[in-house]
Amino acid sequence: MSWMNWRLATGVCLFSLVFVSLSGCGQNPYATASVTGTVLCNGQPAVGGTVLLQPIDAPGKTGRPRNRPGQAARGVVGDDGTFSVELDAVGDDMGRPGALIGPHLVIFIMPPTESRKLSRREANLPPEQLAELQKEIADEQLYEGIACGRAIWPDTVEVKPGSNEIDFILLPKSFEPEQKERMRGHFDNQEHIKVDRSKLDPALLDRDNE
Repeated sequence: MSWMNWRLATGVCLFSLVFVSLSGCGQNPYATASVTGTVLCNGQPAVGGTVLLQPIDAPGKTGRPRNRPGQAARGVVGDDGTFSVELDAVGDDMGRPGALIGPHLVIFIMPPTESRKLSRREANLPPEQLAELQKEIADEQLYEGIACGRAIWPDTVEVKPGSNEIDFILLPKSFEPEQKERMRGHFDNQEHIKVDRSKLDPALLDRDNE
């Protein structure tokens, strides 16, 4: 091969590498993948509870800008214990099936067991809006309580491209930290609970390592 041909071949190879690299960088960092699975409490479906997947701010893994991890995804547990998540609606994005690809914190929200009360702001809505809201509240489905606590295992998951099927277990209430009281007696029930692995049944850890 002549020196000129060698330079030409080298240039083509370098161009190809740059093109492939740029093509990879052009992938949508907010792409989604389907997430389904089950949630059980003492072997029984955790009916009416909500699985909330909160994206972790990890730009090196996701390619998303720091402090912009994207919206959460959630799904309600059905009578058979299964769930399927979709993204929360944010702005013009009205929500899509699935969750953002990447690492997530897992939060379990207990099912509503009694009708929620109007806030002070809601109580001062115009009569027509107030009547509509009261009807919505009256129509909300209520469920029986769950014997387990809000701590869920696994407490973090990695959503991968394609289809993700994840089975969760609710843990005893002893895994919950002491609740921090918010303003006027309100307790936040949507905080992530980091599970103490040393207290877990070894069978659960073995299951996740399979």
